[in-house]
Amino acid sequence: MYPLRSLGTLALLCGLLLGCAPARSAGPPSGADSREAAPAVARAAPAATLAPLTPPVPVRLGIKLGASMSDAGIYIAQDRGYFQEQGLEVEYINFDSGSRMIAPLSSGQIDVAAGATSAGLFNAWNRDIPIKVVADKGSQPPGFGYMAVVVRKDLIDSGQVRDWADLRGLTIAVVSFGITDHHTVAKALALGGLSPSDAQLVEMPFPDQMVGLRNRSLDAALAIEPFITKMVDDGIAVRWRGSDEIYPEQLTAAILYSPTFARTEAALRWMIAYLKGVRDYNDAFQRNRGRDQIIEILTRNIKGIDAATYARIVPPGLDPDGRFNPASVAADASFYYEQGLLKQPIDVMQLIDLSFAEQAAAYLGPYRE
Repeated sequence: MYPLRSLGTLALLCGLLLGCAPARSAGPPSGADSREAAPAVARAAPAATLAPLTPPVPVRLGIKLGASMSDAGIYIAQDRGYFQEQGLEVEYINFDSGSRMIAPLSSGQIDVAAGATSAGLFNAWNRDIPIKVVADKGSQPPGFGYMAVVVRKDLIDSGQVRDWADLRGLTIAVVSFGITDHHTVAKALALGGLSPSDAQLVEMPFPDQMVGLRNRSLDAALAIEPFITKMVDDGIAVRWRGSDEIYPEQLTAAILYSPTFARTEAALRWMIAYLKGVRDYNDAFQRNRGRDQIIEILTRNIKGIDAATYARIVPPGLDPDGRFNPASVAADASFYYEQGLLKQPIDVMQLIDLSFAEQAAAYLGPYRE
């Protein structure tokens, strides 16, 4: 398995460090010092062929290990050696929520976060901590509703839940408050003329949502593939409405860079490796090329889902060039502000930096659908 440390709930303590300068470990005095390279290095146009960084550069990645198919590009890149090709040694640091990654990312305890835009991210930016949103890690164009509101099967069978307004009073799980999932559920409630206060919203990790629906402590959840298909197969819940119907084109998950890491050559190299993995994913799920091999990688890395389940899932949208819809990020920020989770309004375009993805895509060449 991959090298792993766990910060878990201890990440909350990192908020104490937000006002401090990022702490960096002393690195070797050679080419691996690209961790502290000038900003121009990461912006330089890639050469025709890039030699791996020597010695290899360690990169600390915050991730919810085994939790989401939207991490497919990362797992594929690791499994197929794409990070190693670029001279990177990725260390996986496990979190129970994307929102818990923001403080360690801000303080430089991790370099990259496979998470989501969030109220925590925007509040950090408002404290002059320039975290960057650099690439898509999961979006929902029509037909790619890999997230969905699932409802307990007995509530559907009895007719208790038929339309949006029937969500009133239900206990509904989101993986965390103040992230994109929270806004999606609010939009679902709004379709029934309801507000978030008209339901009982609770935080619960994706794997635990299956348990909550099974033991009836939950009525519904905003779940994610491949857990949705597993719930349906087990007769626990019904896939009720896809998020591509509730909130089309939303950026539900993103790649984030720490302020220090964004100034290094390793930042561009990481993106090249990541997009190679994403393109392999698109080859498998859009072109049906090498699908069995990609599914084998995913079954080893995502908990409790067998290969047969992947034949029936709704896959996430992963843009082969790392692009996403900035308008959805702005809408999410407005929601957090309205909910009192964001202390002041924010211009989200200041956080978005697609230059790494653009340069990586240029290096890899056009991806033709």
